[in-house]
Amino acid sequence: MLGRKVGEDIYIVGVDAIPDALELLKNAQLTGTVLNDHFNQSHTFADVAVELMQGKDVEAYYWHDYVGVTKPRRCELKRVDARKETIAEIKVRYAERG
Repeated sequence: MLGRKVGEDIYIVGVDAIPDALELLKNAQLTGTVLNDHFNQSHTFADVAVELMQGKDVEAYYWHDYVGVTKPRRCELKRVDARKETIAEIKVRYAERG
């Protein structure tokens, strides 16, 4: 790129943390990407759907944060129950992401 280096002179970012983007991250050709947490979104959706069918009250909205990925390992997902997680637990989870 005309003598410029990705991550130093030019910052290139993407969306969705697709496998190609993670490969570019490994090769220092991409500065970062954002992972839309489909794993936890789908689990929350399924849990809430079951609760609705059982006649239980549910919240109108459940927030799932996007995950900034600057290293390929950061796109690993773990199950998080957005309906029960405390603020303290959220802070710990974000601290673990580095």
